[in-house]
Amino acid sequence: MASITSLPPEIIINIINRLNPFEIEAVVRTLNLHLYHPAVHFLASCHGWVKNARAMCKLFPLSGNRRLLPSYPGHIPVLGECQVGGDKIPASQCEDYGLDPIGGPYFRSSPPDLRSWMKLDGSFEWLEPLDGKISDEMVTRHGSEGGQRAAPKSQVDKLIAKATRLGLTLPVGFETFFNSDRLHYRIPSMRAWYFFLGKLVRCPSSMDNSSGGYISRFYCDQQWCAFAYLYLSPCGYHCVWYSGLDLYAEIGIEEEDLDEDDGQGENGDDGNEEDDCEDETDDDDHNNLPQISKKKVALVALTFEEYLAMVYFEELLEFGSTPFEGLCDYVQHVYQSPVNIQHMRKSCATVNCFLRAIRWGSKARKKRSTSPDLWP
Repeated sequence: MASITSLPPEIIINIINRLNPFEIEAVVRTLNLHLYHPAVHFLASCHGWVKNARAMCKLFPLSGNRRLLPSYPGHIPVLGECQVGGDKIPASQCEDYGLDPIGGPYFRSSPPDLRSWMKLDGSFEWLEPLDGKISDEMVTRHGSEGGQRAAPKSQVDKLIAKATRLGLTLPVGFETFFNSDRLHYRIPSMRAWYFFLGKLVRCPSSMDNSSGGYISRFYCDQQWCAFAYLYLSPCGYHCVWYSGLDLYAEIGIEEEDLDEDDGQGENGDDGNEEDDCEDETDDDDHNNLPQISKKKVALVALTFEEYLAMVYFEELLEFGSTPFEGLCDYVQHVYQSPVNIQHMRKSCATVNCFLRAIRWGSKARKKRSTSPDLWP
C-alpha cells in the first residue's frame, strides 16, 4: 500500500501547507525525513505563535461562548467573548461575502483564523480607512484621521522605557499603533469604545499564578464599565484580556488624567528630556497587591494585533460595511460551517459541546439546513 511519503515532494508540500500550525508541529515531531524538512519550513514562521498560544491558554481560564466554532479542536480551547460582533453570518448576507449559502450556516470560529491569510507583522496593512457612511458616523465621535495620536508620545515612551527596564517584550506593532495619528481612527465602534493607554503596572499574583507579569489597559468603553488589557509575561509571551472590572482601581493605582494636553509640546510630547520612567509601584511585590480572582477577566485574544483585527472586522460587520476584499477574506476564513468539524463529534468534547449548543443534527436543524432563510 502506498504511503504519503511516496508522493512527489510538491504534493507533500501542498498538503502540509493546508494544515494548521498545531498539525504542522505534530508532523515535525514524527521526524520522518520526507515530511520533516517541508514541515519545519512552514512551522518556522508560526512556532512562536504556537508557543505563545499554549502558554497563555494554560495560564488563564477559558470561558468561551459555546456557540463559537472551535478553530483548533484538541489543541487550544475557544477563547472568551469580548462583546463584539455576532456569532454567525445571516443567510441573506452569505453571497455578499463570497460564502456559499447552501454550505451554511456559518459560525464564527475562535480564536479567529487570521494567520493563514493576513500579514500580522505590525505594519497594519490590513487596516484600511473606513468607508463613507461609517467614517462620517465615527467622525462625530472622535474626529478625523491625523487629529491626535492614539496616546500622548510621552506616555508611550514612558511605557516602552519601563518595559525595557523590566525585560518585558511588547507586542509587535504596539509602538507603531499607539504612536500613530491615523490607525486608531480606522477602528470603528458601535458601542463607543476608545483607546486610552494606561500605565504598565504589576499584575496581582492571584491572577497569573505568581508568574510576575504586568498589565496595561489600552481600550475601554465610554461609560468606564468594560476594558481591554494587555498582559505581558516575563517569559516574553502576551495576550489580551477583557473585563468589566477596573483593575487599576482595584489595585489602588491613581493615574494622571491622560486626556489633558496642558504643558505638552507637539504631538503630546512634554519635552522633558529627563528619565521619568520610575514608578512608585516598582518596589511593590506582586504578592502584596490585592488578591483579585483571575475569573474576573477573560482571555479574548492571543496577540495584540489579532485583537485589533478581530475588533476591526467584527465592528465593520456590525455596522453593515460595504464588502471589500479584506472583509470578505476575514469572513471566509473566520466564519466556518459545522460540516467541517462534525466528524470530530465523538472524539473531541469541545466539538461535541459546540454542536450540541447549536442543536446540530436535531430535526429542527435539519429543516433549517434545507431552508437557508430559516437559519438562526
